Amino acid sequence: METQAFQQLHEDVVIYADYYTNEPQILAAGYGFEGIMGIPGLLTESQIGLAVQAGAGIISANLNQNPAVPLRNITSAASVAGITAAGYGNVTDTFLDAMPIEFSHPLLPSTVDPTDIQITLNTGEVVQPLYAALNPNYDFNERQTIVVFGYFGNRLTPGTSGAVYPILVEVVADQTPLTVVTANGLQSAVGFQQTSSNPFVSGPQLVGAKLSQLSLAGDYAPSRFNANLPNHGYAYYASAIDRPLYRLRLFTSGGFSPDGVSGFEPGDFERYFILRGIDSQGQAFTITQDQTTYTTSDGVIQVLGIAELGSGLGSGPYYTEDHDNQFDIILAGDEAAISKIATVQIPDYTTTNYSPIYNPGGPGDSPVDGLIYTQPAAPQVFPVLNSLDNPRVVSYASQNLADYMVDTNLPVAFRLQDPRTGSHFWTASSTEANDLVTAGWKFESVPFAVNPQDSFTSNIYRLYNSTTGDHLLTASEEERSSVIAQGYIDQGIAFTAYTTPSPGLEEVYRLFSPLGTDRLYTTSEQERFRWEKLGYQFEGVAFWAPSFPSDSTITPVVDYQQFLRYQNPAASTPTDSINGLPLAQLFDENYYLSQMPDVANAVRNGDFSSGYQHFITFGWNEGRNPSILFDENYYRASYSDVNLAIANKTISSGLAHFLNFGHQEQRNPSEAFSQSDYLINNPDVAAAVNNGSLQSAFQHYITFGADEGRLPDLFLYNEAYYLQHNPDVVNAIASDVFADGYEHFVRFGQTEKRDPSFLYNETMYLGLNSDVANAVANGTFKSGFQHYELFGRFEERLI
Repeated sequence: METQAFQQLHEDVVIYADYYTNEPQILAAGYGFEGIMGIPGLLTESQIGLAVQAGAGIISANLNQNPAVPLRNITSAASVAGITAAGYGNVTDTFLDAMPIEFSHPLLPSTVDPTDIQITLNTGEVVQPLYAALNPNYDFNERQTIVVFGYFGNRLTPGTSGAVYPILVEVVADQTPLTVVTANGLQSAVGFQQTSSNPFVSGPQLVGAKLSQLSLAGDYAPSRFNANLPNHGYAYYASAIDRPLYRLRLFTSGGFSPDGVSGFEPGDFERYFILRGIDSQGQAFTITQDQTTYTTSDGVIQVLGIAELGSGLGSGPYYTEDHDNQFDIILAGDEAAISKIATVQIPDYTTTNYSPIYNPGGPGDSPVDGLIYTQPAAPQVFPVLNSLDNPRVVSYASQNLADYMVDTNLPVAFRLQDPRTGSHFWTASSTEANDLVTAGWKFESVPFAVNPQDSFTSNIYRLYNSTTGDHLLTASEEERSSVIAQGYIDQGIAFTAYTTPSPGLEEVYRLFSPLGTDRLYTTSEQERFRWEKLGYQFEGVAFWAPSFPSDSTITPVVDYQQFLRYQNPAASTPTDSINGLPLAQLFDENYYLSQMPDVANAVRNGDFSSGYQHFITFGWNEGRNPSILFDENYYRASYSDVNLAIANKTISSGLAHFLNFGHQEQRNPSEAFSQSDYLINNPDVAAAVNNGSLQSAFQHYITFGADEGRLPDLFLYNEAYYLQHNPDVVNAIASDVFADGYEHFVRFGQTEKRDPSFLYNETMYLGLNSDVANAVANGTFKSGFQHYELFGRFEERLI
């Protein structure tokens, strides 16, 4: 059984993490240090002699203090138990070597294993690590570095007889191939390789320097690793998060230490770094001191200090930093001036007053004569990647509930829906979420991150109305008290989140259903708009949180249109179908109730358990529209033979005809779906219909196509063309009047003679077809385009 720490480090959550290059790669894979990890018996400073015997550096000045100094501030060596507690699994090997491997992009945590890495030694031998983990780079906005332990060499330098050391590091395939998280999705890292540097020749290097707005998003860790938190720039240098600050994140190839044991402190900028740039007037500037204002032609710059160290500001033997591969230089001032910072320099400590920088294999303050330690860093100048306008970050969370460990306080929110009422539920507890799924709830998604660990967050309370089924989330103590007085049940704290905007945090919109049975929370503007079209009322911003890319629970029909998949309350699995069409896939509960007030009243009165029950009992025969996918009036207006059949009472409604016959005859159910366009756009479906595997394009769409993201009717519409030729529509979208250009075209544009794409010209069509022009003039058709969609294309009219 793996430890909880191991499980937490393998949970697939990445929040607003940096990437440093466009194409993912290994930035560095230097040999770290030798033989000082997994020392048996090293538990307290009383056993410090064991660390010395293993060749680890120590800080003797920190011995015999009262109270005792943390062991990590005395030596960088670690015990077997310490490595196990750090999330490396059940460690049994001793006197291990270490190697940090820095990637340009964050890694998918569940794929991190020692079997991902293959190391070629100078002797020709190929070895693999025994242990691997993201520790100490465990913050959710880090996760680009794997540290591996094993047996990789000795301390002899290249060229010395008997020297053994790594020369090449490769990512190889295993049962769970190592995967990187990119802006374009997940990508395999198998095949990545990098030559290995030797720390006994030259010390650690900068492998990244990224300038951006300071963000709180993801700058915290799983609960087992929060001892040094919060350690972000706002925790050090701001009393509120509404002050704009900037972060120059330094990404290192092995951790930076003044002596191989001690950590950096917030006030250490002037000991190790110089920033340089050229302002807009061509004047060079140099920044060497923190807490000092530098003036350029573009404004002022001030280095406040270094962050991403220990919990809050501090110094001295008891200040414990996280010893990872990131350091944040925190800046204040004018963005125009800060944006001109071009390089960060580590000066030559041998010829200046600057201090040396070691990795954790350095000598400490009491080196043993004759023992080889890792060397200090060489002088270096590294270019700054300016990401002020483009943050160059990625986020990811598994959308599978089963991938999360059993925990009541996870860094993500789970979204579930009760299929009987449509009510949504929100929790950061996988235990609670799994219990609800067992009780019949539908797990929908992991939409956003929660539970950051700092003083800028607020409790988000969850309250429940047992009469309506509504679950309310609020950060307001006043609202909490008010709804409790109205009869809501206080269910306590659901999670914590931010209630003030900040870079990297997105607005979480709150909407309330027209029946008063559901509150919905989303960071998606598009989803918000779609729910509003279904009658939900926008109530404002509930809180702020980083969002994750996830499948929308509203299936797109034609860009702005949607229908909700509603589970049949009468059976555990929806089975109602007519002529091969699953009714549950065609039905939208919210749409149905919003369009049928008599049914909504009947549901409230208990005559029906749901709109769906009414629909399968009466509604489909009465020609009631089950969702935006079917329009009874459109269908009957399009097909006169259907009207005749209804008049002769051989069929009860247009919907009944479509379900029983029409879809097989490739008739269109509404303006939202074109069977012919669907077949043109999806040749595989056309082949399946032709060979009898499928009855119709529509059957494929509601059974498979919607989930596969196939679009039902975009043959003559092009979004880019429409927006380019209609700047007023662009402005209306920016003002949230329309979700996109297609919505405007369907609602207004086609009647205003606006062309949907270069393939269709309204004026030309009407000019070529005078009968259509007359029909549009007398109101028979809204536009020539409507005529073409309904009849013209089948009549092979020119466009």
